[in-house]
Amino acid sequence: MIFVPGFRLRVRNAVFLALALALAGCATTARKAERLAQAGNTASARQLLHEALAKDSTNVSLWRALATLEDTTGHPRRAAKAYQRLLELQPENSQARQGLVRSYLAVADSQIAHGNRVAARDTLELALKVDSTCGTCWERLGDTYLAIDFARTARTYYSKAVAAGDSSARAKLDSTTARIERARQLGSRGEKLYARGRWSPAAQVLEQALKLDAENDSVAYRLHMSRGRRLYKRGSVKDLWAAISEFGHAAALRPKSAEPHYWLARSYHKKDKNEFVNAIEEYQKAAELEPNSKLGKLSARKARELKAWKKKLDDFWGRKP
Repeated sequence: MIFVPGFRLRVRNAVFLALALALAGCATTARKAERLAQAGNTASARQLLHEALAKDSTNVSLWRALATLEDTTGHPRRAAKAYQRLLELQPENSQARQGLVRSYLAVADSQIAHGNRVAARDTLELALKVDSTCGTCWERLGDTYLAIDFARTARTYYSKAVAAGDSSARAKLDSTTARIERARQLGSRGEKLYARGRWSPAAQVLEQALKLDAENDSVAYRLHMSRGRRLYKRGSVKDLWAAISEFGHAAALRPKSAEPHYWLARSYHKKDKNEFVNAIEEYQKAAELEPNSKLGKLSARKARELKAWKKKLDDFWGRKP
């Protein structure tokens, strides 16, 4: 190998020069795009930046220019994508982080305005992954849950918003707390009506409570039981099928409670005196869940009685059990 004095130095200088020219070219492209945007020709500015990024997809200046363009011209979805890419290239870029959160908020507001609250919640959660101290994000997230009567979840998010310094969320936090308390009071009233056997009034009050606090499983349970007891009392086959559905919902909410299974058994038997299997199974289930309770012991006795009656009928008709 022949050594040429100064060769490496000249090569290194040439590389630096090429890099400087490339950076200068990108800066010139960004400035040109900015001038086009200022002149109202945003489409040309956008095209120019995209063409430049197609050649150099890791250029920070170009991504910053594109993000700024989309942000300032009211295209938050596009801005979010550009800011996200910019953050991938510069994780410590606080301006890009703020821009991304701002863009996500704008997208979420648009989704809320169009009634797409599920998508809005997803977008806000993305924003909070970028900046968990965004009080406005927590507040908006609370709004989306309150809109579907999930008051308890909303209260949690309003609390986070207040903790993050969002003073406007304080009133919402207080209002939601009062709302949950009102739901609790209505739920207590509904329980008392249920205990007195007033199924229809109980259901009406419990429905009001659930509209205020849809996450109150205790109220939801008692509401299904009230509806079921009212339908059971009516007694038509159609009503009894509906009662079975209500008691089934109640059983799902309180899987360790004997009460809904006891009333499922009674509904099955009332619907068809000669259909034993489901009624016996539900009585047995109630007895298994609460073997020492009054209802559990009653259910065990009812199961034995139905089994004995079924055996008599099977013997009489010569049917196999």
